[in-house]
Order: sequence, then structure tokens, then C-alpha cells
Amino acid sequence: MTIIKTRQAALLATAISTALVTGLTPVSASAYEDTLLPQSDKRIVIYFTRHAEKETITQTSTSATAPVFTSDLLEGVVTFTETGEATPSKGDALNEVCGASKCAEQLSKLGSERAMLLADWFARRGVTDKLDQVFATHKIRTQQTVLPTATIADLTVTQLNPTFSELNPESTSPSECATLQAIEESRAAGHDTILIAGHSGTLYDIMGTGVSDCFIGDNEITGLGLDTGNTVEGTGNPDRFPKNDDGKVRDFGDIWKVVITRKGEVRFVSRVNLQPSRLTVQNSAH
Repeated sequence: MTIIKTRQAALLATAISTALVTGLTPVSASAYEDTLLPQSDKRIVIYFTRHAEKETITQTSTSATAPVFTSDLLEGVVTFTETGEATPSKGDALNEVCGASKCAEQLSKLGSERAMLLADWFARRGVTDKLDQVFATHKIRTQQTVLPTATIADLTVTQLNPTFSELNPESTSPSECATLQAIEESRAAGHDTILIAGHSGTLYDIMGTGVSDCFIGDNEITGLGLDTGNTVEGTGNPDRFPKNDDGKVRDFGDIWKVVITRKGEVRFVSRVNLQPSRLTVQNSAH
């Protein structure tokens, strides 16, 4: 895993305090037995969220030495140069698997406001005081979504699966096993609370049983074992796991709270939805 460094924003708490948050009533806890998760000395609380809304920004450079892809999450700078020469070890590989439009995806204005809402929600409830780690996939949009929360918590964003396969513009599935591995590593480290930013097409697999080809040690793990309704046998609960017709996460702004007990039992605790009050929400399946 790769660590993405953050800067302290002295006025961040003031900036987000004006955001209004509306939420769904949390659903009562439910226990799920017979998971493949081993016992641990300590329970762990996991918050899952989907990345916020995104947009594509591309810039062309005529410089022969310009890099193909650069990003600065803190300043919101994402640049793809179509004519620049890149070193085979970095730029060409990024260009091949990522492409101009996907490399340049970052949060839109609405997405940035939702990221601030997320940070405000966690701060108001004291969760940022408890967070041990904040995880995000290689995608810029997931990193930016949890960056304000990590900043308040005085943490870095830990990047999941920093390989070229996760940069594939058509797939985010390589992050599924990496997420489950990160959860197990956090449990082994005795962490109390973690936050994970994922994608509409991965979160229900991770919380449920839809992950394939994932081995942690000698055990194959297909997910945390909750009934998200994304399997043939599953029925799910639309209040807990609202989805589109394709089975993906339906909404932006959802926060799921899941607890893994000392015995390895996985319990769904709640789902809350945050909606910016001043902007129109537009859903996307990406």
C-alpha cells in the first residue's frame, strides 16, 4: 500500500461547518454468522462510502518532455498531456491502461461539497477522533472524497492496491480483494475504527459475498458476508443497500457502518445518506 500525504488545513473545520446535512434514520443492528473471518482480540468498526460526483478535466501540452500524467490532490490539479514524451516505466504504462479521460477524472463542484459534508458528519460525531486509518482506491475521485476527513483526523489517505491493474478505466474490481486485505491487516494491528472509500460496483461485493479470486493467507474470502442482495441466494434490504437495476450502489452520499466482532461476526449497524442542500444531486453508475 502507498501512503498519500495530506497537508493540514487550518480553516477546514470552519469551511465545512456551514454545510447542512440530512440523513436517513439508521437501521438497527443485525448479526451475520458463519463468516470466514478469524477471531481477533478486538472488534473493529468500518465505515464504507462511495466516491462523490466526478468530472473529467484534460489539458494538452506541446512540451516534448512533459509527463503523460500528473496529479496533485491537494491543489486539485490533474493533467494529461497528449503529446508529451513519457518514460516507459511510468508514463507509457499509465497511458496504456488509464487513458486520457479516466486519468483526468476528479471530483466536481458537487462532489467536493459532498466530500466536505462527509468530513463534517464524521467530525460532528467524534468519529474523526477515533479513526485509525482512511483507505481509498487508486482512483483520484475516491482519494479526494475522503481527503477532508483524513485531514481533520490528522491522518494520511492509505491507497489500496497501487498497481496498474487498478488504473484500468473499465474496471475497479481489483480494489475488492485489496480492501478485504486492508481490513484484515487493520484488525491484526488492533485498530478501532477505519474508513474506506470505494465504488458503486465494488462496495456491495465487499460487504456481501461477491468478491472473487481473493485469498488471504490460505483462506479464500468472498466478502464480509452481509446479505446485500447481490447474489442469487441473497434478497438484501433496499433500505440498507439501495441499488440500481444493474446491482450497483444507487446513491451518492451513503455511509455504511459495519462492525466485526472479536469472534469474527460481521454486523450491519446503519446506513446514512448525506445530501448537499444548495446543489442538485445527479446520480451516476460510475
